[in-house]
Amino acid sequence: MRRCVALWMIVLTVGCGASKKEAPPPPVKIVEPKPPQPDYFVHVVEWRGQTLGEIARWYTGKYENWKKLARPVNPDLERCCASLQVGRKVSIPRELVVRMEPMPKPQLKTRPAKPLVKAEPPAAPLGEAPSEEPPPATPLGEAPSEAPPPPAPLSEAPSASSGPASGEVTFKGPTWQVVDAIAYPADDDTVEVALSSKPLNRKEFAKDGKVDTFDVMKHRMTTDASTLTLRIPPDGQLNCIDYSTDGGGGSSCGSAQSEGFRLGKRSDDAVSGSLAFADGSDKVDVRFDVPITRVVKRAGSPLPAGGGDPGKAVLATFAANLTGDFEKIKAVHPPEKLKQMEAALTDAQEKKMMLEFIKDTTPSKAKIVGGTVDGDAALVDFTGKSEGKTVKGTAEVQRIDGKWYVDSVSTKE
Repeated sequence: MRRCVALWMIVLTVGCGASKKEAPPPPVKIVEPKPPQPDYFVHVVEWRGQTLGEIARWYTGKYENWKKLARPVNPDLERCCASLQVGRKVSIPRELVVRMEPMPKPQLKTRPAKPLVKAEPPAAPLGEAPSEEPPPATPLGEAPSEAPPPPAPLSEAPSASSGPASGEVTFKGPTWQVVDAIAYPADDDTVEVALSSKPLNRKEFAKDGKVDTFDVMKHRMTTDASTLTLRIPPDGQLNCIDYSTDGGGGSSCGSAQSEGFRLGKRSDDAVSGSLAFADGSDKVDVRFDVPITRVVKRAGSPLPAGGGDPGKAVLATFAANLTGDFEKIKAVHPPEKLKQMEAALTDAQEKKMMLEFIKDTTPSKAKIVGGTVDGDAALVDFTGKSEGKTVKGTAEVQRIDGKWYVDSVSTKE
């Protein structure tokens, strides 16, 4: 028993003697993570007349987002409506971007032909009075015709014979006449009525099977038309209008237009009414009676299963985009698009960010589910995955010199 105790004491003694007080560990150096750098989509101004407001409306869906594109994002931009210099770059925060399709190039303005000079009648001989053409005689038995009565004021309720829309607009720019209109559903059960100074291309609107604000914007940019869009909420009170003219564009909300608006009817299928007000130099007097367009039928014939050659072009473009390899991406784009891409990607850092952006916004695991072809243009419908979610989309594809190229892509969840 003593031996066991002695051995145990030796073990305790050795153990205590061997233990040393360890030095405290060095303090852990806390490294503050750097805030992530914002990603930007870069737009290059390619023609005169582009403004920060129009760029904001096209890429972000809201004209008023021009304020978010000004300082400090683009330090030298402060105004919404000033024409930007060709070649300059405009950075757009990625979280604001709702579409990557380049802004459509406007059509060249054509100058009206000079009127022919009307030949003057020969002068009457001296001493003779110049002869005048007598008015045509009224046939016997008929009453002389009278001048037609003046048209009714536009502020009156629209009649069925007045056409879809008519009137005159002087708002933030030159005066223009309404020649066409279209109505379509928007968010929060709002109906938008777009009035235009030029005929609307409904075939172009039908490409994605629906009509929306982007169709009106594209119409304005490609035809140089002036537009006025009335936003009519469920309660029938006009709160705001969107406008776009040669003088600029934007949104306007005020009591003048609200008090001057009269809703004739609003159903699931149609809307009618009038807007008449004067506020300073602005004067609007219009009326409309239009169906609400919810679905539009595409032109052309159905694509074969798998999409045929247009479908193959879409899948090849998606596959190239997902590689992030600029050379592979260039190989599936038409020459005109290549010029735009190369002009926008001169800086190495911008090029890297753009390629990452293209990769992140391209759907993966895409499958062609339908579409139509109309001559050298095709619309290809697809499904795919984006950020782990299933998305549906439509690609506009064009045949150039016998080869199909993707022109633009739109997606939705």
